[in-house]
Amino acid sequence: NWNYTPTGITTYTLSAARSTNDDNVATEGVKNQAGAISPRQDSAYVNITSSIDGTMRWVPFAKLGFNAGLAWYHYAVSRKDSIVGQVYSDEKSSSEYSVLSLGADYAFSRSIATACTYQYYKQTGESNPNVSYGNPRVRYQGSQVGCSASFKID
Repeated sequence: NWNYTPTGITTYTLSAARSTNDDNVATEGVKNQAGAISPRQDSAYVNITSSIDGTMRWVPFAKLGFNAGLAWYHYAVSRKDSIVGQVYSDEKSSSEYSVLSLGADYAFSRSIATACTYQYYKQTGESNPNVSYGNPRVRYQGSQVGCSASFKID
């Protein structure tokens, strides 16, 4: 994380993260229709999530503030399938998610304040849906607007 405040009225924040997760799934042999038992099958999943998130807050007056933010996430999944230790399948998939947000807030007094935000978000679908770990990420995009008012007893 990095925070930077060059003046008293503007603040910048930048965050970067990377997380990894390995998971092995073992499946015992299964009887087929002929009654024979198939060999044990193992699947190894490697999940990597990388993200960058940046925000800016500008407060030109004590009661008025503006916010802008941008976030990007990259999801990568790798799956290796093996039977009795022999790898027979090695596949990869990836997808991305991004968010743009804009907002403003105004404090009428010490007790009363309002705020509104707008977000636009977009998710790409899995590049290879057969590799997904759990539910595959599907493609979508959308936006949302939210406003709030608060009353504080101080």
